[in-house]
Amino acid sequence: MIRLRTLGTLCLERHDGLSTPIATRRLCLALLALVAAHGRQGITRDKLLAYLCPESDTGHARNCLKQSIF
Repeated sequence: MIRLRTLGTLCLERHDGLSTPIATRRLCLALLALVAAHGRQGITRDKLLAYLCPESDTGHARNCLKQSIF
């Protein structure tokens, strides 16, 4: 089982307490936390771009999101 911990330090842990490799990629972890927090209703791509890459133009932000999902 994998647990997404959002209180304290944001991290992804396995059942044995070890962090998984994704835990070292902050943007991917933030993306996972945002998607998980919005549950079944989901979150729009535009909102994700605003949260994750607020200083980037649309083209660069979309590329960043695409790379994070990949």
